[in-house]
Amino acid sequence: MLEYKTNILDDGCEFCGWIYGDERVFGTKIYPNGAKFTGPYLNNLRHGTGIKQHADGKQVLVRYINGTRL
Repeated sequence: MLEYKTNILDDGCEFCGWIYGDERVFGTKIYPNGAKFTGPYLNNLRHGTGIKQHADGKQVLVRYINGTRL
């Protein structure tokens, strides 16, 4: 079932977004330093085009394939 949840991840980050079972689908990962990534996930890895916001507020458009930034 697709649900909107907020979870604390094993790496200390917070994820707010859509989860299907135990898999992240789309949402925002918030890092302890205040940086954020908002975008799609596949197999709990960033996958597709999203927005990364650095801790200083600067935003950049990023693209990932299976967790690897292109």
